[in-house]
Amino acid sequence: MCTEKNVVKFKFSELTKNIISSLVFIENANAYNWEEKAKEITLSKNDENEIKKLTQKLTKYPAHSINEATLWNKMIYPLLELVECDKIMVASEVPLSENFKKFELSGEVDGLIGTYSNNELEMPYFVVTEAKSGIGGKNPKYQLIGELLAVGKTNQNENNQDKQEIFGCYIIADSWVFIRATICDLNEDKPKMKIETSREFDEKFEAHIILAILKSIV
Repeated sequence: MCTEKNVVKFKFSELTKNIISSLVFIENANAYNWEEKAKEITLSKNDENEIKKLTQKLTKYPAHSINEATLWNKMIYPLLELVECDKIMVASEVPLSENFKKFELSGEVDGLIGTYSNNELEMPYFVVTEAKSGIGGKNPKYQLIGELLAVGKTNQNENNQDKQEIFGCYIIADSWVFIRATICDLNEDKPKMKIETSREFDEKFEAHIILAILKSIV
């Protein structure tokens, strides 16, 4: 964290519950039915085959036994990639920085899903945060919330709408937790965010539900 001209600057990786609470008004809600949304999606035969391959890998290489980079490449990105099509793109290690009235958020986002146009990722609407291990590892939920807030600001700069809806997930080993964020007052001192959080989904046993949720969003 650093301060410059009354603007406090934070890296996404620094964010904690207390810091997030100082930056944004949070309202927790549980209205979004994640599993019902998943039931609306019919996975293709190719999807089913790819899921089978991924779950076999998770059996062979338990998520807790491999490092984050290997887990991302072998287990996470291949599942995200299944939602790609002509107008939808998945990107990794995306730099992101946004200025708010009283603070600035910046860093590198593990993954983004958004509209692909003019040979680039535009209007991202899904953010992926992978938990980092080690002594310095923080709860990835608050990093994700900060990234969702920054993406909301990015999209507001494009569409000039006060209310922004952004989805995301944080992943700890092979457990996925989804968040739906409804954000407003992005130009005020302290923006507002309503958060709807899913239960944990285990990729080894529930990859088909995870993929269906992703497809329901995109």
